Amino acid sequence: MEESKAKFENFCKLMKAILDKKVEKATVSNRLVSSPCCTVTSTYDWTANMECIMKAQTLQDNFIMGYMMAKKYLEINPDQPIVETLHQKVEADKNDKAVKDLVVLLFKTVLLSSDFSLEDHQTYSNCNYCMIKLGRGTDEDEHLGPGLRNQRFIQKVIWKDIWKDVLSN
Repeated sequence: MEESKAKFENFCKLMKAILDKKVEKATVSNRLVSSPCCTVTSTYDWTANMECIMKAQTLQDNFIMGYMMAKKYLEINPDQPIVETLHQKVEADKNDKAVKDLVVLLFKTVLLSSDFSLEDHQTYSNCNYCMIKLGRGTDEDEHLGPGLRNQRFIQKVIWKDIWKDVLSN
């Protein structure tokens, strides 16, 4: 466990930097088996269910909501192939835009699986649509101008490279 913590220390710091105020800390976990990561809250913070209930209140106070919202801790599984592949990509180039996108996508997926709600559903949906298009091998960007088409092509090449590595593990 200690060697995993040392190996993934910089990766956890980068994940924290990418997710910024969305998480308090990113750490290596020893309690995850098959999942790449999970979110946990402290003992005295609101659970995902309580957050949902409080957001639905008619006379909610935004100050109290901001103060009482759960401080989330991200725990990663160092033995999971997705995490290992992301770690390798970070070691190669920590400023890679695709890595940042994948970390955010992974975090949003974990939030949903932990019953938290997303602030921006459209971004999450767009990421999933992009992966479906890549899986189908289609190019539905023909209606875009040359500049956007080139940008999308570069993004697709990066995503295909990352997912090829993830799926091969």
